[in-house]
Amino acid sequence: MLDFRFFDRSETLSVIERKLPHWSQAGVISFLTFRDHDSMPKDVVETFLQERNDWLTRYGIDSKLIDWKSRLAQLGRQIEQEFFQHFSDRWNDELDNCHGACVLRDANCAEIVANSLQHFDGDRYELTDYVVMVK
Repeated sequence: MLDFRFFDRSETLSVIERKLPHWSQAGVISFLTFRDHDSMPKDVVETFLQERNDWLTRYGIDSKLIDWKSRLAQLGRQIEQEFFQHFSDRWNDELDNCHGACVLRDANCAEIVANSLQHFDGDRYELTDYVVMVK
C-alpha cells in the first residue's frame, strides 16, 4: 500500500513560473489540469490582462516590470492573496465558459488523453484517479 502525503506549505517546495506559478513537492499527491490551446480567445485574454494591470496600477505596481510579483508580495500576504484569489477565479471562470472547439467532447480525443495519463502509471508515477472532463 502506498503512503500518500498531501502538499504542505511548511515543507520544502519548488515554484516554477510559467504562465501561472506551479508549486510542486516531492512525494506528494499532485493535481494536474490540461486545457485545449483555444480555450481562451484573444479578446478574453486581453481583457483579463488589462483588468489585472489596472488592479496592480492601483497599488503602484507596473506589470511590465520583470519583478512585479515580488513587488506584489511586498504589499503583504493579505493583499497578495486577494490578488491571486480574484484573478485565479476570473481566469477559471472564463475557462469554464467553454470557448474554442472543445475537442475533448470527441470520445476519440478524450481516449487519447486518458491513454497518455495511464502510459507511465507505475513507472514514473502512481496514478490514483483521473477525469477527462468536457462541459
